[in-house]
Amino acid sequence: MFFRRVFSPVFVCIIVSFFSIVSAQAQIVRMATGKSVPPDADWRTEAMSFCKSLMGDTEIEPIYVEGYLLANTARCGSGCFEPILKGEFEYLEMIIDKPADRTTVQFGSFWPKNGMYILTRQLAGHKSCTLFDEMMALMRQSKGWKDLDREYVSLLEKHCVGVNAVDKLKSDYGVRQAILFGNKDLDEQASVDMRGEEIFIVETGETHAAKYNVKIEFSSDGVFGDMNCSPRKNHRNSLNLQNAFKPLESKSEVRQ
Repeated sequence: MFFRRVFSPVFVCIIVSFFSIVSAQAQIVRMATGKSVPPDADWRTEAMSFCKSLMGDTEIEPIYVEGYLLANTARCGSGCFEPILKGEFEYLEMIIDKPADRTTVQFGSFWPKNGMYILTRQLAGHKSCTLFDEMMALMRQSKGWKDLDREYVSLLEKHCVGVNAVDKLKSDYGVRQAILFGNKDLDEQASVDMRGEEIFIVETGETHAAKYNVKIEFSSDGVFGDMNCSPRKNHRNSLNLQNAFKPLESKSEVRQ
């Protein structure tokens, strides 16, 4: 529903304009001006500049909300349930759409069967917290449970995360995983692969902000290779656009 995998003419145009002029003299087209770079130019620098231009937004303004949607979400892990437990947001919503349409509980995560859900904080023992409680039972059996921060354990003992199915979403904004790619396979061969996260407007599906990991592969007239660029500082860091969402009440604190 909100998962994007696109074979787009737009990307074909990008690749054609970028790679079709690559020659034995390593000429390349500047995307910004459409002018050819001289044969002695550092075309790899130009290629990397182009790669970085596809990474999306370098800075994303905070979005102040009561809650938001986690679309095409595989599971509810700590990044999903902790903001609810800590009271940072009134709710989170989820869309589950997996090939195996079944409820699953694992160590540190859970997900209900396919559908739309709202997650809210409840007092421990609430009937809507069944999945969360089953997950916590697994975690309490682990060796690392005794090493958890006592304040965090106290929070887990007082509250739980309730999961309820809904027919209609209430979030204005959501975050989704996205895969976009384009390619050309004629006299020149090139491909652009973009995978990342997007913040989108739930009502329209329009992308509000995005960050992508980009891989470019190219081959033309003896010039070939590949390059990668990413907004992440290192490969262990997640793009994690959820960090752009801030509790609505904190907006007034920023203004003070």
